[in-house]
Amino acid sequence: NVNVFVKSFACFANCGTLVGIVEGDVSIDGATVTVDNFFTNGFESGLLFGQVEGSISVAKTVAQGSFRILSDVEEGRRNIGGIAGKQGALGGQASNLTIEDSFIDFNLREEPYVDDDSYLSVGGAVGFHAPDNDSSISVDGSMFDADFDQVRYFGGLLGELDASHKVDLDIVDSRFDSDVFGDDSTSGYSKMGGAIGSLEVGPDV
Repeated sequence: NVNVFVKSFACFANCGTLVGIVEGDVSIDGATVTVDNFFTNGFESGLLFGQVEGSISVAKTVAQGSFRILSDVEEGRRNIGGIAGKQGALGGQASNLTIEDSFIDFNLREEPYVDDDSYLSVGGAVGFHAPDNDSSISVDGSMFDADFDQVRYFGGLLGELDASHKVDLDIVDSRFDSDVFGDDSTSGYSKMGGAIGSLEVGPDV
C-alpha cells in the first residue's frame, strides 16, 4: 500500500505525484494519494503518473487533487488526467488500462491561460491515450469526479483516444460525474464526452 499526502507540488512537464515517466508497465493496488495544490504547465501531468508508455493497472485506490495551470509561452496540447496525463508511446507495445474499485476526484482550482495554440486535454483517468498496439480498457466498480474549466478535449474517462490499432473498451458498474466547461478561445469549439472526448481510430481498426 502507498499513502501520499502532499500540500503543494510544482512541476513543468511529465509530472506525477508517484512517478513522472514510466518506461514500461505500472501497477498500483490499495493506494491513497491526495494533492492539495498541484502546480503544473500541464504537459503530461497526472495525479499518479505523468506519462506511462506501457500498461496501467489501478485497484482499490483513491486519488484526489486540485490543479493550478501555470502560464507560459509554450504551444501545444496540455494533457492532464486523474491517473496519468498521457499513456502510450511509439514502439509497438500494448497500452492496456485497467481500473478496479477506485475513486478519482480532481478539479481545476483557477482558470488557466489558454488560446488557439495552447489548450487542455483532460480525462478522468488519462488525458491523452495513444496505444501503439492492440490494447484494452477495462473499468469496473469505479467512480470519477472531475470539475474543470476551459478544456478543449474532455472525457469522463479519456480526454482523447488516438488509435491505429484495435482497442477493446469494457465499463462495468462505474460512474462519471463531471462539471466541465469548454474553452473560450477564438476557435470556439470543444470536444467533450461522458466517457471519451475525442475518438480517432485508424482505417484498419
